[in-house]
Amino acid sequence: MQIIKVKFLKGDAPSGKPYTYYSPVAVAVGDKVQITETAVGVVVAVDVPEVEVAPYRDKLKTIIGLVEAPPERSSEKVAYAPPEVYDPLAATEAQSKLCNERSVPHFAPKSGRCWRCGQNIYLPGKKYYSTTSRKMERTDRDSVGISVERAGREHITGCPHCNWSFCE
Repeated sequence: MQIIKVKFLKGDAPSGKPYTYYSPVAVAVGDKVQITETAVGVVVAVDVPEVEVAPYRDKLKTIIGLVEAPPERSSEKVAYAPPEVYDPLAATEAQSKLCNERSVPHFAPKSGRCWRCGQNIYLPGKKYYSTTSRKMERTDRDSVGISVERAGREHITGCPHCNWSFCE
């Protein structure tokens, strides 16, 4: 295994002092190497003598390898996920179907309206929080409702707007 010295890259420029690493692959001065999953560096010295690293040899880490070139972008169109569909009637039906298939209780209100904050759980709304056990205050923060896809995929047990549990 080759012993090398590497400087971390900040942007595209090497910075700081050089650190010593083992390299499982042959590298040359100037090569970009992947130090960790997120850190990239540039090789500033190769074939460092073992006597130089002898005092801390057992603490040396190994780099991952050379930085791979990013894949070339193809001219093909990329398929994007369609936007979430919010339809209270279809979402209620999807939730009922899911509960029947899984033989679990249907906790979500059949009307779609939360018993605590009064908002339809199957539509986007505003976040609420409780100031006391009985009083609800509306915030300016938007909250995501439960889409038709999510209602058909997850067992709904609470309100996405006020976090009220329907199963307690």
